[in-house]
Amino acid sequence: MSFQSTLVRTASLMLATALLAACGGGGGGSSVPPPTAAPTPTPLPSNNATAGGTNSIGTTGRTLAVASAFCNVNQTTQQQSIARQAAMSAVTQPDGGLPRYRATPPARGVTYVPGAIEVTYHTAAMTQRSTMSVQERAVGSQLTSTLTFDRLGLTTHVLSVAPGTEGNAIAALSAQPGVVSVSRPMYRSKTSATTANFPNDNFYDGLIVTGQPAPASPFFQNSGDGGEWDMHLICLSHAWAYAVAADNTLGVANAGAIGTGMTIGVIDTGVDPTHPDLANKVLSTGKVFDKGLGQEVTTESMHDNDGHGTDVAGIAAADTNNGIGFVGAGYNAKILPYKVFPDPPTSGPDAGCPPGTSSPACQSSTADIAAAINDAVAQKVSVINLSLGGPCPDDPAVASAVSNAVANNIVVVAAAGNDGTNSLDCPGGDPGVIPVGASAINDFTNPGTTTESVASYSDYDVTHATTWGVVAPGGDAQNCTSSSCNDNDSLHYIEHIWTTTAAPGTINCSPPSGATTPTVPEPVGDCRLEINGTSQASPHVAGIVALMRGVNPTLTPAQIGQMLCASAVDIGDPKEGCGRVDAYRAVAKAINDPSVP
Repeated sequence: MSFQSTLVRTASLMLATALLAACGGGGGGSSVPPPTAAPTPTPLPSNNATAGGTNSIGTTGRTLAVASAFCNVNQTTQQQSIARQAAMSAVTQPDGGLPRYRATPPARGVTYVPGAIEVTYHTAAMTQRSTMSVQERAVGSQLTSTLTFDRLGLTTHVLSVAPGTEGNAIAALSAQPGVVSVSRPMYRSKTSATTANFPNDNFYDGLIVTGQPAPASPFFQNSGDGGEWDMHLICLSHAWAYAVAADNTLGVANAGAIGTGMTIGVIDTGVDPTHPDLANKVLSTGKVFDKGLGQEVTTESMHDNDGHGTDVAGIAAADTNNGIGFVGAGYNAKILPYKVFPDPPTSGPDAGCPPGTSSPACQSSTADIAAAINDAVAQKVSVINLSLGGPCPDDPAVASAVSNAVANNIVVVAAAGNDGTNSLDCPGGDPGVIPVGASAINDFTNPGTTTESVASYSDYDVTHATTWGVVAPGGDAQNCTSSSCNDNDSLHYIEHIWTTTAAPGTINCSPPSGATTPTVPEPVGDCRLEINGTSQASPHVAGIVALMRGVNPTLTPAQIGQMLCASAVDIGDPKEGCGRVDAYRAVAKAINDPSVP
């Protein structure tokens, strides 16, 4: 596996979408029985076709030519999850409009954090720390952060120096004994997007209006009605059904199938813990690293004033089966949030961080990203999501942090990038990472026929064309310019939650207008929007990984990558890598269910 990505924040409205759906009934799947032991999965074959390559998660035997939109199952009755069964009780009406955002590429080129350098040592050489300190002070530097990569035998010192002296400091320290590398931290971007329009409010089973028929399968959504087509397309309901004995082919209840006990580290713009779809999901031990030097900032809240991190966290694991809003792919999984982007400026030319901006005020430092990854490793998360990226090769500290996380048995999932090029962003392209591109519904090329393809903006790896990674729903709005999008088709976007404190006009936080006695009222503060991007695709996969580890905690990152690849659906697009991810088949492989089609 390999995935390259960098953190350069291109816009306040340019990250991933969240993945929560409206469900009636009690919250969090509390009625699900305790998990039972899952059988050891059948080993998957190695991918001989990519021997010697680094950025490939491939394995032989991937699923081909599956009618994926219908989630076919080997059961006499096609049982759905408890969340799906309960959801139909939610009755609401349109809420007056929702912003829409089109994926745009981040600011490109390599830019560096001024006044910062990273010195990586062999950890064994740290016995000479006093000597190293003298050497570091001799170049006029001050130690701001120490990053230890325990499984790699490496330690990185992040140093602050006077801006303009970085080159001299690098030259002097490179010659010292025990030094592996000296580099400058880079900036990285979010991997989603921009341009507003206004659709109706959407839910997992679509917009259910009093007196109107419910949206039909397979998407529970159409071009004019909102809904979570993305969650239905990847067959999440059938994956979740493994948590209910009567609803699955094994006849055994496994609470891990709804992510119980799993934690997803979301390294992004922070989260909005007051959002009703996240209030019960966010762990309080998240941290802020947003000053560029890999140093924890204890004086700031991790509250998300951008929106991207909230959206990504929601897609990964919004509060599901709680009677409001959206579902999250990871269902019961918890969110450990990290804020590595500064709050967007509120005035001046970079106010709100418009698309393509290269302002440091709208970007994240690789030193901060590496520090957040290291902390997530220390807190023993199950999976890390990185909906951010930039040019490869990656910063040495981030590459080491990613490699160290994988060596500590943590799955790292990252966005492929939004440039529409044949090479991945980093850290998506770093070895060991599961890179995720974006797929989209195409109902415009041949009206009346719905197909699925890789989104026009989604990056891929031409060198490992069939094995570089997977794609997941990200949407692909049409007829867009840099400033507007003339596309009112709800099937072309991913809808999910957004922060309650984003810039005015960039979200919809209104309660439903004109609702006729809804069974489950939509709460004030249930902010949301529609958006495109590989930032939105990546957390779908992070949530699925939480389900796979939930049913089989013994799985290694490499095994999970192989299973995702082997269970992916061939959508007939040369840019799809292993194919479009299928949650049901991936979890079935993880739990070793022999009856999956």
